[in-house]
Amino acid sequence: MQLSLTGQSGGTLAVGALIPFDTINTNNTLGVSYAQGSGSIVISRAGTYLVNWWIALENAQPVERLSFATSASGVDVQTSYIDIGSGQIFGTAIVNVTSVPTTLQLVNRSGDTVTYASVRTQAGLTLTQLA
Repeated sequence: MQLSLTGQSGGTLAVGALIPFDTINTNNTLGVSYAQGSGSIVISRAGTYLVNWWIALENAQPVERLSFATSASGVDVQTSYIDIGSGQIFGTAIVNVTSVPTTLQLVNRSGDTVTYASVRTQAGLTLTQLA
C-alpha cells in the first residue's frame, strides 16, 4: 500500500493528531484497507509488515524538536525525531501483527501543533507485508 497527503499545503496538525493521508496511490497488499482522510490503516491479516514514511514540515516554532510515531493499535512501535523546526522527518518500522484487526497510524508526538510544508505532497507512507 502506498499513501500520500497532498491537500494540506501550509496546513497544521495538532499534537496527538493522526496524519490524514488523502490519497491511496496503490493498494496491492492483501488484508489491508484505508479510508481516505481517516489516518488509520486497518490490517486484517497477521504477518510482519515494513512501514516507511516521511513528512515535509515548515517552521514549527515554538517546537524545537519534531517527533512522530508509528503506532499499532495505540502502542508506539517506532518514533522519529528531528531537532530543527522545519524540514523532512522520516521513519521506518517493522510491525509484527499477531492480533487482527490491528490499526496502524502515524501520530504527531511533537508536543505542539506543527505546520505542513507548502509543497505539492506533504507526506507519504508505504506498507509492505514481508511475511
